[in-house]
Amino acid sequence: MESGSAVILLIVGVILGVIAGLAYCSYRNRKNNSDAKLAALQKEYDDYRASVRSHFIDTVSAITKIDEQQKELYRSVAHGVNELCRPEEGKEDYFLEQTIQTLGELEPPKQDKKDSLNFS
Repeated sequence: MESGSAVILLIVGVILGVIAGLAYCSYRNRKNNSDAKLAALQKEYDDYRASVRSHFIDTVSAITKIDEQQKELYRSVAHGVNELCRPEEGKEDYFLEQTIQTLGELEPPKQDKKDSLNFS
């Protein structure tokens, strides 16, 4: 009977070992799968941040161009007014001076040296 008990204990031990091995393999596969999903999500997030940063840089550039074009338009209108309206003697550049003074007041605020679009 002792040999029968030993065989039964051996079979139970093998079955428990197989069950423990399968559980460990399942856990390891789920962990590896989770790590891969996490890495994919991190890459997607990083790509999105880069896209947002690029968008804002392009927007700032476009707004700066519009600002410069608006200033040039003001200068052109002021120059045209001076030439076409024939202002009084001594006030030849009155409109041009007013426009330049106004444009000087419309200068954008100075930005810090730091990169203001750093989203980290």
